[in-house]
Amino acid sequence: MIEGWREFPVQVNTPTNSQLFAHLLIQAGFEGVLYSSTITGKMNLALFTRQFKNSASIVSVLDPPSGATCYELSARTFTQLEAFV
Repeated sequence: MIEGWREFPVQVNTPTNSQLFAHLLIQAGFEGVLYSSTITGKMNLALFTRQFKNSASIVSVLDPPSGATCYELSARTFTQLEAFV
């Protein structure tokens, strides 16, 4: 966890701190993580779509925008969202 996390990975072709942390979360079986933005301070939610393949969890958008084609993440729909990753 170095302060120059942006420069170092580019120089030596290694993952950034956030990529390593996400990898650890995925390996531990987490389906997502709620974290505070370093820029705005607001809360963000990152979902690991592939983790929903064998999961009973469901994440739904309460008020989807018109034209939305996928507004639920579940074991049934996770492949639809993989195209956007």
